[in-house]
Amino acid sequence: LISNCAMETSSSFNADYNNSALFRGDTDFTRAIHSMIKAVMFRDTGTVFFTENGMKITVEDYQYVQANVFVQRAMFNDYVLVGSGIDFRIKLPMLCECLNFLGSSTSGNGPRLELSYMRDGAPLRLILEECGVVTDCRIKTLRPEDYVEFDFSTDKITCKVIMKPDFLRDAFLDVDSSSEYLELKIDAGKGFTIAATGPTGDVKTEFPRNSDVIEIFSCSESQHRKFRMSLLKPAVKALQLANKVSIRLDNKGFLSIQYMIDFNGETSFIEFFCAPEECSPSEESSSQE
Repeated sequence: LISNCAMETSSSFNADYNNSALFRGDTDFTRAIHSMIKAVMFRDTGTVFFTENGMKITVEDYQYVQANVFVQRAMFNDYVLVGSGIDFRIKLPMLCECLNFLGSSTSGNGPRLELSYMRDGAPLRLILEECGVVTDCRIKTLRPEDYVEFDFSTDKITCKVIMKPDFLRDAFLDVDSSSEYLELKIDAGKGFTIAATGPTGDVKTEFPRNSDVIEIFSCSESQHRKFRMSLLKPAVKALQLANKVSIRLDNKGFLSIQYMIDFNGETSFIEFFCAPEECSPSEESSSQE
């Protein structure tokens, strides 16, 4: 999966940089990219997209859960894309290993990173440089699969809560890890509640709508939804990176959690979708009409 991974001197850093690549770019935010990918790595394989807006990495588990990492174009010093977009699948553990090849003890944002993709089916090339040490890695890519558009209706959002991530993370961690389900309740008059039942008993955390923890509270229709705890666990990991988090529910009960992450003045995002365990009888009947 990884070939020709070697260290060189700084004099060879740009010597083999081919301008005919379908994509090439360089960034100083290597550590940030590594941290975000690692936070959503609940499956070994993910899909990498290069678009006009930047780089996106998608990890999904069928139609139940999906995570997207957005690396904004502004985080790249140079960003050259031929065509409207590129996508391919890649082994995420290998990608993270290469991004961290020079170690996590380096200062600042980590080593400088160059990415290039020559043609369809070619390996993804990563060149990392720091303090005169250059590492050149090539990772085998896989054919893209059909991309699943997650069934979240952005035009039919009924509940939205923007809050401080530390408090949401603490609420998730208070839940017994052996609990099968986690319940989210957003009440238009009261606020936001997280609850679960496990072998050790019931746990419930309430956030009143006027709490200092909550920055924005919007609810046109109260909702009480149940989600499998196993599907939500990856969402907790990304909270460690976030400066702000947005929780949204659409009219079908699908959950969206958006994480705003600041890296030295540049903002990136992680987005997490999760399907509810069940729909209410009224929704089932309305969908049949």
